[in-house]
Parts: sequence; structure tokens; C-alpha cells
Amino acid sequence: MKKTVLFALCALVLAILLVSCGGKESYMIQTMTYPENTVKTLEERGLTPESFAAYAAGDTSYQGNAGREETNLVISPYFDAVLDGEVLPVYATPVYIGSEYRGAIHSFSSADVSFGNHKKVTLTLTVKPSVPVESAEVFANDPAKLTQTGQTLELEIGKHGSYTIVLNDSQDAAFTLFVRKYADEDSEIAAYQEKYGEDKVLVYEPGLHEVDPILLSGDSVLYLKAGALLLPKHTIDVQTDEDAAGNPEEGAEENNAIGLNRYPVVNGFHAENITIAGRGTIDMSRLDWHERRGVVFTLCKNISVDGLIMLNPCEWSYINYRCEGVSVSQSAVFGYRTNSDAFAICNSTEVTVTDCFARTGDDMFEVKTLGGEETAVSKNITFSRCVAWGSKARCFGVIGEIERDVSDILFEDGIVIFRDATWDNDRIGSLVVLRENGQGKVCNVTFRNMTIHRDFGRPILCGNYSMTLTDSRLEGIRFENVNYTADMQSQVWRNAGTGNLLDVTFQKVTGNGESLAGENLSKLVFYDNPDTITVIE
Repeated sequence: MKKTVLFALCALVLAILLVSCGGKESYMIQTMTYPENTVKTLEERGLTPESFAAYAAGDTSYQGNAGREETNLVISPYFDAVLDGEVLPVYATPVYIGSEYRGAIHSFSSADVSFGNHKKVTLTLTVKPSVPVESAEVFANDPAKLTQTGQTLELEIGKHGSYTIVLNDSQDAAFTLFVRKYADEDSEIAAYQEKYGEDKVLVYEPGLHEVDPILLSGDSVLYLKAGALLLPKHTIDVQTDEDAAGNPEEGAEENNAIGLNRYPVVNGFHAENITIAGRGTIDMSRLDWHERRGVVFTLCKNISVDGLIMLNPCEWSYINYRCEGVSVSQSAVFGYRTNSDAFAICNSTEVTVTDCFARTGDDMFEVKTLGGEETAVSKNITFSRCVAWGSKARCFGVIGEIERDVSDILFEDGIVIFRDATWDNDRIGSLVVLRENGQGKVCNVTFRNMTIHRDFGRPILCGNYSMTLTDSRLEGIRFENVNYTADMQSQVWRNAGTGNLLDVTFQKVTGNGESLAGENLSKLVFYDNPDTITVIE
């Protein structure tokens, strides 16, 4: 009898706990907060919003892309935020506006959220008087209700993801909130230590850390706690092309497969089971242009990167080369320097890039094949729910170097907010499959459920860039359920080289409010051969 009563009491307590925790998880919010004095206000830095934004307005010379002594991160001068009653720190970094050849400031916040039995959380964003709010629009992969009352915005959020608010349909003073899945940092770290051993788990606590290149071996973890800010040391002066090509570091070339003679900021080579986790930030502002690449994995298997923010990369931000089994999620790149590509997946297989954000100084979500053995292909790669804001080059695509085969690539549920680079409209666009060189075959590339808010040039670009390319085979290129607003036509250009094959299908594509059909193909698409195009209405 006593056992029965005890069992009943235990069951009752368990039921109460489950109800209070929303069944499987409790309602929790953990904001990303850099410790006091780690990130300063503009006033404390002796800067104005105009002078801070001007960091991004330099030319394409080494001087224009030069490193800075301090971090390129400040407390936002434009916004205050509260998330479900909890103060949410707002930070800011310089970005570039291509159509106006000037810099701007992009503000952002991050919070880990466990919704529990809450169906939504509410962001209250107060805009400073220096930015009068005439209109506001939110860009996100999931529905989010946005209301405006004067200078105050309220956003109801029910899913994890990134939420970007654009004011006055302008590229200035934007705000992005990263709502990430809640993670108990100490529990995660303990689990990794149990799995791999304490000496294989490198942890950075909240605060500023000046770091040398971080070399990751197999079965290891780099864990950046929320509020950890890594500032790679500037050790090599790079002022010319000769400087960039020279100045080798001992051991660097033997520890990568893409010919780098200096270590990247984070390097993994010929290793398996590497994890980068946490909610930390790597700010490469101190590095000279082309001094180091960002996070590079070559000849690796089973790689996971989750929750990383990279600021002001001085060259390619994130690279996989000849890797297998890669997951990149909930990560972001903010930058403006030339060649600061965001997520470059090269000669790799079985890769997913999910819920990532990029506003940076070159291509953003890209697939390439850079060379290597004939088997060094790119295959089975998916970019899902990613958001791009491009002011120097291209947003999504199979781009440029195609030295080996590329197949079974999917870009789905993606958003282009703005893309205003127009320096070569035969080469750059929002959704792109373009061969510039190489002899690899490209087949089965799909863009599905993609939205382009505003492209100042070509929204879709597909074909061969060079008139001298021959035997170029681009097959099974599909654009399905794509909606765009753009200033120019899309372009499908096979070029007349010997043996060139181009096969492009448009299905449920809407441009500037007009559904693409056979009778208006020439209005919405600029092409050299109609036989390369199939339209399914």
C-alpha cells in the first residue's frame, strides 16, 4: 500500500514537472553578451556612426582593405532590445553598400531559446531617434509578426532561425536577431570531455582572447562560449601582392591541401571528428588583407560547425576542401573586405549548410571544385534556410572554378535581401551556375523556394562566362518556385564553344510580379539559344 501511494506521489510530481517544463523542455532564454568593457560604445572608441561605417568604404587596394588595431565590433548606436522582458544586448559591425560605394552599420543580437510551452517569444526593438522609422519589414524563413508603433517595433517569433529587420527599405541600419536552439554550455562541454578527453576540448570563456592560429586534430572540439570574442593576432604585414604570396610560416604548407603557406585562423587537416560549437565570435579585424584565411578544413571527415559568428574576414571566411560529412549550422559572417567569401564548399561530399547568414565582401554560399584528383568532386551538398545580403558579388550558386565534376546540389528555402553589385552582369547575380574555367561536368543543381527581395542586376545567371570555353556540360539546372524583384533580366548563356551543353528548366518562377511562361520568356530572360531553356508553368 505504501509503495502504491509513493508511486502515485512520484507520478504526480513528474506530471507537474512535465507540465511546467512544456513536456520535454523548459522555457529558457540565454542571451549572447560580451563581458563589460570587452565591446565598447562608439563614444568610448572616439568614433561617430559615420566614421565607423567608413571603415567599409575603402577601395580594393591593400590600404583600402587594411587591418584595424581594435575590434570591428561596437555596441549598436541605433537599437535597444528586449526579448520577452529580458534585456538583449545589441552589437554592430561595418558592412558595405555596393550601389553607393560606401559603408554602413549592421546591428545584431543572438539568443539561445528553448520555447518550452511558450508558442512564441517577443522581441521589442526600440530605434534611436537618429534613424526615423517610416517603414519596417522582416525577412525570415518562418512567419513572424512585425508591428510598428512609432520608433518601437515588436516581432513575435515562434521558430529558431535568423530574423532581419530592414528599415525604410534601405540598406542602412539593419538589425538581425539570431534565435538559436538552447544549449547548456557546461553540460555540452562535459559531454565532449567525456567523449574525447579533457585535453581534446579547447574552451574559450566569455571575454576577449588574442589568439595565434588554432590547429585542430582529430576527435577534438573547439568550444567558444557565448560572449567569447577571439581576436587573431596580426603578425605579418601584407601591403602588396608580393607580401601576400610570400612570408611563409613554418609547417603551414604541410598542414593543408590547398597550397596555403600560412596557417588560417582555425585549421583542420587530414582529420576526423572535429567540432566547433558554442556561441562565440572570431573577429579578424586586426589581420591585414590576405594575411590569413578564416576557418579551413581540408581532407577531413565528420566536421560539425554550429553557432559561430565571423567578423571582418580578410580573405575567404570558411572553406571545406576534399571533406566528407560536414554540417554547418546557425553560423554567420559579417564583413566587407574584398575576397571575404562566406561559406565555400569545395571538392566535398555529403555537406549541409543550414540556417546560416552572410553579408560580406564576395560570394556567399558557393560550391566549387578547385582541382585535385579526378575523384575530388563536389556532390550531395545542400544549402537550406540560408540568408544572403550581397554587395560585392554572388549570393548562391555553383561558381567560378569547376575543375572537377559537380552534382546533386540543392539550394532551398533561401532568401536574398539585397544584392547590389553590378560590376560585371555577365558574371554575377543572386542565383548562379556559371563556369569560368575548368572541365568538370555540372549536373543536377536545383534552386527551390528561393526569394530575392531586390537585385540591382541579374537575379538568375546560368551558363558559361568565357567565350573560349569548349566541351562545357551544364545539365539538369533547375529553378523551381523562385520569386524575385530585379532591375535586369535573368541570363542563360551557353556560348558557342564546341561541345558546349546547357540545360536549364524554369518552373513556377515569378519575376517582378510576372509569372515566367513561354510567351514572355524573352522579356524576363536574356539568352543566346532558346533550345537550352525549358519552361514549366
